[in-house]
Amino acid sequence: MGCCGRKRAELKAQAPLQVQQRAAPPPSPEPTFAMDADSERPFHNTGKANLTVRGPITGRIYQFLANGETVSVDARDTPYLSGISRILPGPRIGPRSKSRKK
Repeated sequence: MGCCGRKRAELKAQAPLQVQQRAAPPPSPEPTFAMDADSERPFHNTGKANLTVRGPITGRIYQFLANGETVSVDARDTPYLSGISRILPGPRIGPRSKSRKK
């Protein structure tokens, strides 16, 4: 019986191991955002306390006062702010209702 160790050494010497390299994925294009007249959207606070939020895309700090004052929000941050239940899109309409007396 022959030694299989010698055969392995011969095979390694004859055919060096070929390593296939994966091609790097093409770089994704940088997002471009046009700044136009529609680049900001109004939002207001419906809660009873002030609220400060940092926009995840722009990094801007938005301060929503409890009185419902309208705040202009960059359009790129609006999907995130729309997910906060106390903040509603659009300006506050009408006077803020106080507790009803019976």
